[in-house]
Amino acid sequence: MEYPYREKFLSWAKDVKHYRESTVMLYDYTVNSFYNYFYSQSEHGNDIRLVRPQDITNYLVNIQEQHHIVANTANKYYFHLKKYFTFLYSNHLIDEYPLIDLKTYKVNKYTNITLGWQQYLPEIFRIAELSDDAKLELFLISQNIEPKGLLNITFGQLRNFNTENTGILLDNIEVKPDNYFVFSLKNDPEKPLNSLNSLLMRVRPDEEILNMTLAPSKLRQSYIYNYLLTNKDKSEIELLDHLHLSIKSLVYYRQNLLNIDFNNFVYETPKEKYFLPFLIIRR
Repeated sequence: MEYPYREKFLSWAKDVKHYRESTVMLYDYTVNSFYNYFYSQSEHGNDIRLVRPQDITNYLVNIQEQHHIVANTANKYYFHLKKYFTFLYSNHLIDEYPLIDLKTYKVNKYTNITLGWQQYLPEIFRIAELSDDAKLELFLISQNIEPKGLLNITFGQLRNFNTENTGILLDNIEVKPDNYFVFSLKNDPEKPLNSLNSLLMRVRPDEEILNMTLAPSKLRQSYIYNYLLTNKDKSEIELLDHLHLSIKSLVYYRQNLLNIDFNNFVYETPKEKYFLPFLIIRR
């Protein structure tokens, strides 16, 4: 069943708010999903004016249980619905705003930060099923390269890192000409990827292999926390200089180390049956 004022809402989203087509499609999907749920559960039929906060709460709980989604994803559904009901209320199509007392789910932003993977890099580099992109990303982050600098590294620059892990890495990836970018476009290796999100999409399958996120920002944070833990003898000036942090940021990271239980990396020997799906995909 099509939800009320669909055409007007989509037109508002595209022509007035100028949201991207992909964003509008997400809004459309979520509102349609909610409305069908509301229609199936409500005793009041399909009258959108009768939606109450509890209806939206029940819907969000339902999709979490049915689709096993995390709180962060549920929050996205909440914001999609918020756009729709804001449109209805601001255009006097409903009398009451049903989200006024609703709050988003609390998300632990530290659950995706894993510490201690640096010491296992030699073993990680030797995992044949792990992509070169993942190995290169982990190596560069471990060399104190910030996410914003990842896409500018060439293979020629890669050889300038004079560490034991450099040799192990180069022995376990496809080494390309010096002028090729480490993270390059597939059809033009002399041009870098245009976004960190493109890199993240490439290494998504590797996250299950390592059981940790490979989002550049999360890896950078894990590097900072790990560095602070293993370099307690360094002065504040040395820490600020090496990590390129402000005093405020350094205090923030130190405080988190005292108050948060982070995930610790666990290296497990790869099992052939575990990696079979990834081998099929990459061939």
